[in-house]
Amino acid sequence: MDKLQIFYSTIEALGAIATVLSLLWAIKVYKSANEERGYLETKDNIMKIPQLCRELNLLLTEPFFAAIGNSIANELKELFVENQTIEDYSEFLLNDSSKNYKAIAIYSGLKKCSEVKQINDIIKQLEESNRNILMRFPLFGRALQKLSFYITTPAEQAISSHALNKSLAYIMDDGDTNDLLKSVLKDAAATGNKELYFKELAIYLTNISRMHLSGQHLGQRTIDLSYNMLSIVCKYFGALDETTIKKYSKKDKKTVKKFKGFDNKHAVEDAMEVYKKYQKLFSESEWEKLIEYKGRIIELMENDDE
Repeated sequence: MDKLQIFYSTIEALGAIATVLSLLWAIKVYKSANEERGYLETKDNIMKIPQLCRELNLLLTEPFFAAIGNSIANELKELFVENQTIEDYSEFLLNDSSKNYKAIAIYSGLKKCSEVKQINDIIKQLEESNRNILMRFPLFGRALQKLSFYITTPAEQAISSHALNKSLAYIMDDGDTNDLLKSVLKDAAATGNKELYFKELAIYLTNISRMHLSGQHLGQRTIDLSYNMLSIVCKYFGALDETTIKKYSKKDKKTVKKFKGFDNKHAVEDAMEVYKKYQKLFSESEWEKLIEYKGRIIELMENDDE
């Protein structure tokens, strides 16, 4: 009886051990599958970066800026009271007492503009993709952020209420008067027509919103060049197989521990400092393009600083 009992106890113990081993194996398989899904998700997010930047770039065109100008002009029109003359309304806009009303009109105009919402949504998606990439590539992910800076910053400036508020202020921060606004309102009033008056205002606001892309400093050319660089870099990293991307992820995490930080003047130089660690990934011609684009971005930024 004792031997039988020992036999059954042994069977039970072996069964318990088998259950534990089975559970541990299941956990290992789950972790492995989860890790694999994580790397696939990171690859997808790397490939999404240039796609989202392209969408952002395509939005930053004349119809987008016109939509902002029209939307704010429509809100300003709501401030036009019955029996008020165009000249009186112009005086109202030039008076400091209208400051808060204009700020509310700008805020409402931007909020109601569907194109502005699209810009904000894309920037949010870019931030989410970058967060995912940073989990497995803390240094490479920062380099992507450095390049996308040249695209997201002018987009954010284009929809910033700050620049638009300044454009409608008659007394500037430095105490000077906004003669351009006064001239625009004078010409708009000369139309003698309320609808034409606000169309002129819309054109003025459109130009203010668009001005962030017209210069060299974070303008359309730097947007195009940084997009070209992101397309090259993400194409190569997004094409890595699972084994290779894991290897580079480990390398990136080790490198970031020794990394002392960026100390270059331009963000594109910071990005290239990181990409140089992965130079062997790129073809010679593509690497030369990256160097060329970097030089052109720096040249544009330096020229604008002069």
